[in-house]
Amino acid sequence: MRPIELLRVLGFGVALAGSVVCTSGVPASAQAYAGQVQSNQALDSIANRINQDIAALVGDDTDYGRHRVRAIGLMRRAHGAIAAAEEYAASHGAGAGAVNPGAADAARGGVVRRPQASSDENIVAVRNDLQALVNEMRATPEDYGGHRTAAANDLATAVVELGNALEYRQTHR
Repeated sequence: MRPIELLRVLGFGVALAGSVVCTSGVPASAQAYAGQVQSNQALDSIANRINQDIAALVGDDTDYGRHRVRAIGLMRRAHGAIAAAEEYAASHGAGAGAVNPGAADAARGGVVRRPQASSDENIVAVRNDLQALVNEMRATPEDYGGHRTAAANDLATAVVELGNALEYRQTHR
């Protein structure tokens, strides 16, 4: 390679490296905005999963000593806290990325009853999903005025209620 070509290649490499350095320093505000959008979208996803879990529990045939009903109530309350979190974000200029800010509505749809064995399996599946949601919510840095924490706490209590429902079922066959 001739010296002039070498200089062009080296010059291009230095210019490229300089542009990478200059553009990789994304402003903190842009990073915060991206994080907020991601967090808001995660809330929407969690709200949808809670709706699905509520609908699944509504179809269970057994009352489980009212533990199932209490879990559904806690899940609806958590869903309401997520709606409040989305409203909080929107009112504080951080509503970007929320699909339905403040419009979350827990499912109350039609009921398809399932047999007892399937109902027990369903309780386990919903309990496992709720525990995953609790873990996901507690890992989110945004607090949304305390509403995220309230929702996570309600879901954690719903997990306990579903565990109690399974214990009830074992002792009251």
